[in-house]
Amino acid sequence: GAMGPAQFMPVTWLSSGYKERVQGITNELASPWEIRDAFLAAGLYLKDWGANKGTLLKEIGAVTAYLCGSSRMTSTCRRAGGIWYRNLVIQKASEWDKWIEEGVF
Repeated sequence: GAMGPAQFMPVTWLSSGYKERVQGITNELASPWEIRDAFLAAGLYLKDWGANKGTLLKEIGAVTAYLCGSSRMTSTCRRAGGIWYRNLVIQKASEWDKWIEEGVF
């Protein structure tokens, strides 16, 4: 039941206020199907889960929440590939950080 390119669940998009928050930033009607709106909301979601705190533990929690809806690795999330997904995202983020520090980007 997830919607759009960032795969928002309808209840998260509507009941958690991401539609309204995106509209407040863009001053336009927001849709989870629009790339700009979807990934702006995804950034807000990750920030809400602590990805902006600059600690590995918070970043791991945010990545887990993005896939699982909670920063806790549940058995359902584990079965859905949560550990693999979390580890891959953290690895890729580390690579990007290194490239940025080296001036590649």
